[in-house]
Amino acid sequence: MILTLNKNHGYVMLTLIGTEFTLFYLGIQVSKARTLAGVPYPLMYATAQEADQDRKKHIFNCVQRGHQNTLEHIPGFLILLGLSAIEYPVVSAVSGAVYLASRIVYAKCYATGDPKKRARGAFGYFALLAMLGCAGATTFKLLTE
Repeated sequence: MILTLNKNHGYVMLTLIGTEFTLFYLGIQVSKARTLAGVPYPLMYATAQEADQDRKKHIFNCVQRGHQNTLEHIPGFLILLGLSAIEYPVVSAVSGAVYLASRIVYAKCYATGDPKKRARGAFGYFALLAMLGCAGATTFKLLTE
C-alpha cells in the first residue's frame, strides 16, 4: 500500500492541531483552579480531607481529574485517528472533532463539582467507534490486498 495524502487529509491535520488546543485549554483550566484553591506544586490533587472541607479544593480536584482523564485517553484517540484517516480522512476528521468537543463537555461538566455530570461528555464514544470502524476497515483492506 502506498500512502498518498490528498486535500481531505488537511482536515485530519486540523483535528490534530485542535487536539493540542484542547489540551492547552484544559491545562489552563487546571492552572486557574489550582490558583483559586491554593494547591501548591508539585501536588497533583488536594487531599481528600482538604477537598471535603473546602469547595475550591474539591473543584480543583474535579478540574484536574477531567484534564487527567483526557490525557489518559489521548494516545488511543490519536492512534485511531491516524489509522482511520489513511482511507477515511473526512470521517476521521469529523469524528475527531466530535471527540474533542466531547472532552471539553466532559471536563466542563466535571468541573461543576458534581462528578456524575461528566457523563454528559459520553457522546465522544460514538466518535471513537466510528474511527475504530474505519481503522478496522483500513486494516482489513490492507491485509486482503
